[in-house]
Amino acid sequence: MMFSLLQLFTTVMITLAWKLVKIYFHPHKEAECRDPARSLPAVNTQEDIFTNAHDFVIENFISFSQTEDARKAEEYDRWRKADDAVVKLLARAMPGAMLHSEARVYAPRCDEGTRQSLRNHIVEWGRNNGEIYPLLWLSGPAAVGKSAVAQNVAEELKKAELLGGVFFFSRPNNRDNPNVVIPTLVYQLAVLLPEYKLIIGQQFKDDPLIFDQSRRSQFEALISDPFLPDLSHRPLTLLSHLSEQLLMSLFHRPLLIVLDGLDECKDRAAQREFVEMIIHHAQRDRDSRLRWMICSRPEPHLTSAFSSKDCQKICLHTELEVDDDEARKDALCILRKGFADIRERYPDQLASDWPHPGDIYFIADRASGHLGFASFIIRFIGDEEYDNPSGQLEVCLKFLEHTGPSGHLNPLHPLDLLYTQILSDIPKATLPTTKRILGLFTLYGNEGLTALIHANFLGLDQAAFYHSLQRLHSVVLVPPASEASTQPIRIYHASFSDYLRDKTRSGEFVLDEGAIHLYVATRGLEWLSHFCKEPSDRRTLPKLAWSEDITSPQNESILDSVGEFAFTHCWRAFPRVPKSFLSILIEVLKDFDFNVTYSKWEDKAKEFAYFIRWLVSSDAKTFASVDHEHSEKPGTKDEIGIIWDEGDPHTFVKPFLTDAGCTDCYLSIHLRLRTRTKASFHLVLSTDIEEKCQAREDDIVIVTTESGESYFTDLLIREVFHHALQFVRYYTVVRDPCAVRAVHPEYGRRIVLVTPPEFGYGIKSDKVALSHTRNWLENIYGNNFKIGGIIYVHSFTNSHTIASPSDVLQAFDGLCSDLAAACMLLVMNEWKIDLISADEWEVQLKEGPWKDLIAHGACVHRLAGSTEEEAWCIVNRLLETANTRESLKDVLEHLPPAKKSNGTRLTEEESRGV
Repeated sequence: MMFSLLQLFTTVMITLAWKLVKIYFHPHKEAECRDPARSLPAVNTQEDIFTNAHDFVIENFISFSQTEDARKAEEYDRWRKADDAVVKLLARAMPGAMLHSEARVYAPRCDEGTRQSLRNHIVEWGRNNGEIYPLLWLSGPAAVGKSAVAQNVAEELKKAELLGGVFFFSRPNNRDNPNVVIPTLVYQLAVLLPEYKLIIGQQFKDDPLIFDQSRRSQFEALISDPFLPDLSHRPLTLLSHLSEQLLMSLFHRPLLIVLDGLDECKDRAAQREFVEMIIHHAQRDRDSRLRWMICSRPEPHLTSAFSSKDCQKICLHTELEVDDDEARKDALCILRKGFADIRERYPDQLASDWPHPGDIYFIADRASGHLGFASFIIRFIGDEEYDNPSGQLEVCLKFLEHTGPSGHLNPLHPLDLLYTQILSDIPKATLPTTKRILGLFTLYGNEGLTALIHANFLGLDQAAFYHSLQRLHSVVLVPPASEASTQPIRIYHASFSDYLRDKTRSGEFVLDEGAIHLYVATRGLEWLSHFCKEPSDRRTLPKLAWSEDITSPQNESILDSVGEFAFTHCWRAFPRVPKSFLSILIEVLKDFDFNVTYSKWEDKAKEFAYFIRWLVSSDAKTFASVDHEHSEKPGTKDEIGIIWDEGDPHTFVKPFLTDAGCTDCYLSIHLRLRTRTKASFHLVLSTDIEEKCQAREDDIVIVTTESGESYFTDLLIREVFHHALQFVRYYTVVRDPCAVRAVHPEYGRRIVLVTPPEFGYGIKSDKVALSHTRNWLENIYGNNFKIGGIIYVHSFTNSHTIASPSDVLQAFDGLCSDLAAACMLLVMNEWKIDLISADEWEVQLKEGPWKDLIAHGACVHRLAGSTEEEAWCIVNRLLETANTRESLKDVLEHLPPAKKSNGTRLTEEESRGV
């Protein structure tokens, strides 16, 4: 009997104990789960344990039941510990980094209506409980408004009770200590969420040194674990129970935590650590209530962290653009609103239409979508310390026009302080290389200067190049190595380059422009030595510092690109070098071989011509001598032809003349350079040929004729309708032939396209026009001149035929070699005609007027697409087939008698008529 009673007693006690445990940790105890003051269940008193129990006896029973007073005392102790923990947190936190702290009373905010689409996008992301991206990275250059966006988003979500905490980093304001970030966030969450506060108190009770642990340990224990939604892998403890109570209190609503200006945290390793911890938390706890918004500049280490595969799955990347349409509109909005506010403050000083709209648009144009720039300008003009907005506006306009006195008031002083701070982070040993990189594209632009070419021109390998720019990603867009061969470096905003060039603004970080010009000039000559016709064994050629594999064929392409950049900017640099460095320039020029392959850079010829002009105007003019006796003659094959279109030829030639009054006589210049190796040059100031001094012995002259020749020529010189419109304008006027140079990939500007004059229909014989063209060519090039080919372009849209192909051949008989070096190419132009009609025309031409010539080897081509590439294809075909047809004499002898002509020159009367 006694044994049975003991069994019964044991069973009852186990059952009651299990009920107590279930009650204590029950996940759905609704009456208490929402009330922090009653968040812990109480055990029933002794009198309630055996209610209605009977028929058994318990001997030596000792009750361990908790009294109501004891329960309240224990609960009070928990809240006291929680309060103590919050006090400890506050001592370790940074109150100045919080949303509405006194230190941030003038925190940046977005002006009404600005960055609206971006703000709406982020707020919607923060509100959406079903969002699959728990992390958002807002990146952008320095001072473009990231903090303003973060402030507005945080304020809006705080109103919706969806803001958990914020930390606004600021190095100038000493809010950059990584060790205070987690305590600051935990403190804000504890104040916001009583349940969470109890968790922190219990953590502090269990481990009083928890706030002294590593950042990773603190993050996991104080932020990550309490918000874990899945309790299945955690033991039933007081902390897990409190965590469930916390999650129930949130009612499935998300909480946003904002870290703004993470790049201003003083330890870069700590910056990356924060990103990694948040990524790990967001990836592990995909259903967590926490949302994370990180705002930073696109620094390399942060870009790398956010580019990891793990991060891309859970992170939404949004870039704050500069100089896009919305940013430009926002900048204009800031200026208009700012000026309106200033007018309201100074109604007696300022007219209702102040300032002039042109001034507003000028400032907006200089702002180029940089909202910080616009805000600084408004703050400067409306500064009540000066109390003179009109005067401040005038100072501002002169500053932006670079016409103000040196050292005067600087409207962009706050922006300059930021630039100075960024450059101050660059190690002293690295700074000279960084300034050289910045100087090259600041002073010479980035056209043709990809990052790969940039580095090689300066002699920097990949590691040195990227290391030198590592601290500048907030002001300079540096392409990743994978895009270095196609993308250049870019400055986010022109205010940074202005800062670098103004010593009063940048101080020790100012660019030494004279030294940079000297470096570009001398370094450029070194690279051009690669392209000498006879490479010197006296000079050590520079090598590619950053290239593919040594045997890679791409290296040749890289070298060509470096050479093109060197040719363009080397000659541009010489006139810019200060006179104090002239002796250095003379030494490097004395040893340079000017016999380089200029034909590789025909479109850059003007740069070299202006270098020559500088040379004969400087103290180094002893290197050059002008041949005045040869000035009215064509250039010889021994002379290097430098040909370009000069906008003001009369001014250009003055330094070359002993008598400035003869300027009008000169359309070209012959000169010799006497350096270590001698070189002769023929400078031609126009691609149009009007006088014999503009011609050259090595020109390849191609005559284009018939009704479609003007359009064909325009395609080759890239000036659509240039000659065609001239014909429309002067179609009743007798003119000389039109001769113009086109740039050929192999022959450079040696290709001369000659078009016979347009007489108008029925005014003069077409044969007279062709004969006049022949006479003109002999006058320009001399009696021994031979043309290089004839292209007969027949337009299907024009039924009029100026002259038959045989007429054209006979007209130029005297200028064609006996071996028919001049071949005729018959071309059909399909401009503005359907394919079926073109096919019909082609059949008629081949079976009619072109039949005899085709039978004797004349080529036929069709200009179907009306493109420059197709036109050059036709020219190349003509050049490739020269000397492969029957002799011209044989061709003419086989033509029908009616087609023959004596090919004589025009009579004196005919010439006067022409």
